[in-house]
Amino acid sequence: MGEYSLKDIYNVLTKNDAIYLLELIHESIFCNSDEDLIRLINKFNHLVPFNKIDPNLVRENCLNFRLQYWADTYRKYNAPRVFVSRAEDFGLKSGYTDGMRNLKGDKGSLFSFAGRSINRDVRTEILLRYFIPHLHQILIRIFCKKRHCNTTLSRREKEVLKWIKEGKSTWEISKILSISQNTVKFHIKQIMRKLDAVKRTQAVAIALEQGLIDTD
Repeated sequence: MGEYSLKDIYNVLTKNDAIYLLELIHESIFCNSDEDLIRLINKFNHLVPFNKIDPNLVRENCLNFRLQYWADTYRKYNAPRVFVSRAEDFGLKSGYTDGMRNLKGDKGSLFSFAGRSINRDVRTEILLRYFIPHLHQILIRIFCKKRHCNTTLSRREKEVLKWIKEGKSTWEISKILSISQNTVKFHIKQIMRKLDAVKRTQAVAIALEQGLIDTD
């Protein structure tokens, strides 16, 4: 499934879709428990009606960690007719699965949305692509809370992260801190590893959430 441009999003999502999605993403920042996660997912039901959330890990997710429509996966692996028939009995023929993995690749998440009324369409795919990364981050937050995760960053790493938060590029940070671009890249790699983040913006969000850098 290809990526969607801003033009695609503008043409497909309604104003109400976009506003509600942004509200859910904002709310996700404050989700810290299993109950919060379930409540948020239930609210997402207003955008993408689904009957069940199937937590079972599937091979395709582990291999690619990208959005997949179940019918495509069934065809790809030539799923037995008996399996497909039984899935239909439980309303599990139509659905989407997506997930993310951490930078080290040793942990991952999976979210499956199933329902008799879920058909393959661009609107649903855009909504899932933008919402699921935030669900993934909630899971990481809950996991860390239960495991009492304590992340520490060096003074230099905090400085680099602060300038990333300000939107500075690697080159700009190197000039501000009077260090080479390779050194900046090294610090960013260390930050991503420590925070278990896959994107710079995600690393900033995690650091802010854990109080590792100031919001100012």
